[in-house]
Amino acid sequence: MHDTSNEAFEWQEVPSLEHKLNEILTLFQAEGRLVLLSIDLLSLIPLQTEYDKGIYDTALQSVKKCLGSLSGNEIRKDDIVCSNISDGSKYYVFLSRARVKRYSDVHDIEKIAFRVQDSLYNKLFELFYPFSRRGPEVKIGYASRFFSRQIDARSLLQRCMDDASAIAPFLDIKAMMIREELFAILLKEENVDVRYQPLVHLSSQKIIGYEAFVSGPRDTMLQNAYGFYNYARESAREHEIDWISRKHAVLKADKLGSGKKLFIKICRQTVFDEAKTSEQFYTFLREKNLELNNLVFEIKDRTLVQDERFLSLLFHQFYGITLAVEINDIWNNDYVKETELPSIKYLKIGIDVVRDVHKDENRQNQIRLLVKFAHESGKEVLALGIHTTEEVKQLVELGVDIGQGYYFAKPEAVFQELSLSRDYLEDKELARNLLASIYFKRGRDYFQQNDFDKAILEFTKVLEIDPNNIESYYYRGFSYCEESLPIAVEQDLAKMKEIDPEYPYQFLVEGKRCELRNYKSEAMRAYTEFLSRAGYAAARERDYAEMRLKELGEK
Repeated sequence: MHDTSNEAFEWQEVPSLEHKLNEILTLFQAEGRLVLLSIDLLSLIPLQTEYDKGIYDTALQSVKKCLGSLSGNEIRKDDIVCSNISDGSKYYVFLSRARVKRYSDVHDIEKIAFRVQDSLYNKLFELFYPFSRRGPEVKIGYASRFFSRQIDARSLLQRCMDDASAIAPFLDIKAMMIREELFAILLKEENVDVRYQPLVHLSSQKIIGYEAFVSGPRDTMLQNAYGFYNYARESAREHEIDWISRKHAVLKADKLGSGKKLFIKICRQTVFDEAKTSEQFYTFLREKNLELNNLVFEIKDRTLVQDERFLSLLFHQFYGITLAVEINDIWNNDYVKETELPSIKYLKIGIDVVRDVHKDENRQNQIRLLVKFAHESGKEVLALGIHTTEEVKQLVELGVDIGQGYYFAKPEAVFQELSLSRDYLEDKELARNLLASIYFKRGRDYFQQNDFDKAILEFTKVLEIDPNNIESYYYRGFSYCEESLPIAVEQDLAKMKEIDPEYPYQFLVEGKRCELRNYKSEAMRAYTEFLSRAGYAAARERDYAEMRLKELGEK
């Protein structure tokens, strides 16, 4: 299967059956035989009835682009692709120049059918997964009819289409049997494909780790990582691939990079069966020079978080392991329970929550609430499936910590660094500035509420993004004084003097620091210097300096 460029996607359109009818009948008569594939995309139907028109239209456009991209790749360029039903769920491919020379040999047509089915499944998976939590339903059939002058060509065409639709359920069973056989071979030979997608800290725009996506062989229906795990789960064989997946995910761990995290999935059944393999896994980690504290086990099923037996066994086998939990139902505030578990360090929000989040105020409010609970318990929120600049900006504004998605990089077979385009760098700078302003506002709010511990944390985040933000040094330095941390204050004073030796507020912090050291006369000189420089704008700070001078003078 070849990759198709976005440019090819843009102009490809799928015409209607009526529009191509004369061309199809001409082909039928010229070839003396009609061979066709029928394609039912049943996943489109619930999108039309259960979601808004914008989502359905986007899905329909993507389907047509994918069908258009088949030409010259999975099928020949002169094969005819067309649609039949107004809801966009039914399509046909009419094969030019019959592939089969012998009437009884349909093996080649069947191979084409399965190749088209696999290709569409993998191309459309990401589109449908957020709505159905599984891959798209791609039902495919095929049929053949010979031309006869005694029977109306249109009637033969209709029979052929009916036959193709009728055989689709049987082909679906055969495809399932092929996947079962492929899966069995995969387990025996450990024939898996591993790709790594960067996890990017939104404040620093640095890679904090990678998520490992393990899937089946390429160019098959098992090549999509999510589809691979879904199929394993549906066939009750998830635990069989868990050990293989974890083993192969850490094969390249020596190239992970210092301090980077590796996120890998773990399922319930393997934890209960793990006693005999956990030591093997530890041995394997040691061989790859990977510490357990650099691993993050991802729990996709949130019900496991309330399963005390599961957690007990997991922590017994992997003492001190860090966990990540995916939260898709942001409307259910039960996620507060997850924030109470110290082993859970990351709360993940899925692609269905992230997609077009800048357009949905209700989702924004729920994410903001999740972020609040997470940060109060020392956890981080990780957003999956980020595709656009608008999504990044909105997530940054909501305080989300980590991002992952095609906006940054696609999963690759190596631990890639970010390849930043000019547009990306401009977006990155906008995102960083926006995030810094959010942290600064939050820190100042805490400062005015006399919550100096939290204020220090927020201003530290600002300074990680903008090391020359002199106002943050002032607020943090003053907060350090309130928390009786004179050494930390001296460091912030030094930075303020380095950035702007004439900055008046440094003298206010200097006065506080001198009081901590019981240097009365130095403190009074500093407050006096502040008052001489501050002007009339800093009313609150002027009042404070005058009050301190009066109290020190009375002592």
